[in-house]
Amino acid sequence: MAENVEFSDSLTSEQQELAVELVVRARDEGVELTDPDGLLTGATRSIPKKQFKASARAVRLMSSIPSQ
Repeated sequence: MAENVEFSDSLTSEQQELAVELVVRARDEGVELTDPDGLLTGATRSIPKKQFKASARAVRLMSSIPSQ
């Protein structure tokens, strides 16, 4: 099933194919992607939280190293 979707010029053809595959598969399996509890919504919320926690850990570790 071909999808009629417009993509940013920054995506490679492989990335575009993956995006179409994700949308088609989600639709076929009844998975919501963009609603408030959707897969992509949840992913975009969790990634910044994980990055923030990792950054905070790094700052704590660096501040515990004695200065010379």
